[in-house]
Amino acid sequence: MRWKPYVCVLLGDTLLWLLLYCELLLLQCSSCGGLPGLWAFGLFKWTFMLLAWTVFNGDKPPGPVLHRFVVLLCLLLPAFESVRTASGYWTFEGRPVPGPGTVLLAQLSSIAACALWDMELTRGHMTNGR
Repeated sequence: MRWKPYVCVLLGDTLLWLLLYCELLLLQCSSCGGLPGLWAFGLFKWTFMLLAWTVFNGDKPPGPVLHRFVVLLCLLLPAFESVRTASGYWTFEGRPVPGPGTVLLAQLSSIAACALWDMELTRGHMTNGR
């Protein structure tokens, strides 16, 4: 079934966010490093997920659709927070890290954006990644 890789990526993303929250709680850190820390965490997630994919699938790279989904899932929240900071709003709404609701919203937005792009904008044409 084609939905299994996407579920695995979502579970991996959720697990990495939970690990970040646990790390901050155990180390009693007040912040994840602000916006640079969020970008570093996003790049770490992107690299980790692609490396995990190649290890579990025998050096076979992910298809372009799944790769776009991973990139969007990892970098959407840092990009959103960068735009908010540039426009003068307080990053993370006053919290030291993005809350679970913000993370869930970023995940749902990534799913919706990939679904819109791959189903509607390409008009259902098959690509090499499907």
